[in-house]
Amino acid sequence: MPSRIRYAIFFIILFVLYFSKSSAQSLKKQFNNGLDALYNENFKKAYSIFESINQSKPGYRDLTYFYSLSASLSGFDLESNKKIFSNFEDQTNKYPFFYYWLGRIETTTYNNDKATKAFQNFLTQLEN
Repeated sequence: MPSRIRYAIFFIILFVLYFSKSSAQSLKKQFNNGLDALYNENFKKAYSIFESINQSKPGYRDLTYFYSLSASLSGFDLESNKKIFSNFEDQTNKYPFFYYWLGRIETTTYNNDKATKAFQNFLTQLEN
């Protein structure tokens, strides 16, 4: 194989590797921007960011959890997203603020009894 072809193949491989790494870092940065928006209680912005990630790479990291959370708190398809978010109840070790966020979601729909119970569960979890 002539050396020019080897060099061309080498540079093509380098380019592909660089692009894939750059794309992954961009996705990570976008995901972190969504988390920042969520924690700063800019729920609609967080929802928008997580929605765009979901369209390009469904199932990325903990996307379903944060996507359904931000969607619920933004009021987008509330019942459906609240149901999806509720599926994470058995993973409170992984998501220690689950009950806090569930309480916030219930508060937005004026389900005060459910919100109170969720907040109590959150406080109980903190004590353990």
